[in-house]
Amino acid sequence: MSMEKLKLHCFGNQWSVFYDVMKKCNLDIFYVIRNNFMELESKLNGYSVNYSDLKSALIPPDGKKHFDFLFLYDYSKCDECFLGELVFEKLFHILENDNFKKTNTSIFSGDLLFDRAGYEEIIDYINKYSIQKIKPYKSNYFVVLMSHLTKNQSKYINDLFKDDRYYTCCVNITFKNDLVKVNLLLPSVGLKNKDKFIMSIPEEGEENLYSKFLPKKWKPVFVIDYLFDSFLKYNYQTNVYCGNEDFTNYILNPDRAENFTNYSLVVDENKYNYLTSNKSHVSKILCDVQANDIDNFKNIVQTSLSNNIFNIILDIYGSRFNTLIDVNNRRLFFSFEYISEKKEIKLITAY
Repeated sequence: MSMEKLKLHCFGNQWSVFYDVMKKCNLDIFYVIRNNFMELESKLNGYSVNYSDLKSALIPPDGKKHFDFLFLYDYSKCDECFLGELVFEKLFHILENDNFKKTNTSIFSGDLLFDRAGYEEIIDYINKYSIQKIKPYKSNYFVVLMSHLTKNQSKYINDLFKDDRYYTCCVNITFKNDLVKVNLLLPSVGLKNKDKFIMSIPEEGEENLYSKFLPKKWKPVFVIDYLFDSFLKYNYQTNVYCGNEDFTNYILNPDRAENFTNYSLVVDENKYNYLTSNKSHVSKILCDVQANDIDNFKNIVQTSLSNNIFNIILDIYGSRFNTLIDVNNRRLFFSFEYISEKKEIKLITAY
């Protein structure tokens, strides 16, 4: 790693962190981030884990071969004190299978409670895409979210759980469904990297509660929580919404989180012509939403960009990053340079 440049798969565990860095980036902030990242790399290397190998679990899936999936479990069909234990003992055993041997995935879990904001919206979304329908306000649910799975892998997990009376369904939540995702703020369980499982701990020497469920063949990797949250937490959320008081413990600075509409978007005409001529899949998707000239293109891009940023290059001079747009269940990725003194984002490419 260059002493003057950082390449991060993701940065910050919620929406506004990186924007604050972009606005205020100076040598002091850069070196603090760099030193923390070097501390993380040293910790991972001690477990024979290379940070670059974790990329697929820390950036959004392509929406073609890999997806984000939600698995739902019904508390009313089980002694709820033991439901999480039942789920994870079985899930980790499933992930030992050869189908997942080389898979990297970020795993989150939490409760979907009928007396909390967002419950009905999530149930409606699940009922829209799931064969098995759920009756709102009849039960609480235990939720597991897994990133970067193939459809065959999700089917494999679903098939091995489907005969358990407490299991409800599996739903693909990859593409744009902002209201659902903003209400699905789930604590991280950890990150699977081949035969290792990376988890956060509050202090050195402690263990994570999920470590007792790990298969014997897996090696637990414990990372102090501020390093895990800064560099190892995949952001499955998409656009920014006003903060809801129910989530103040989970959202970092929700009322100040910025949207890309606050930045000026710069698109060079030659860049636009290159994309429309040489990136056929980009052109096709943009044509579907009638981006037929550079002004329409800029307007659609600026109003549609997700605040889920990743593949970040940060140095003492500025920053570059990727983000995405979902259109009709298809996903486009965009690369930008951030020009701090002008508060501009300049398009580099799209793919």
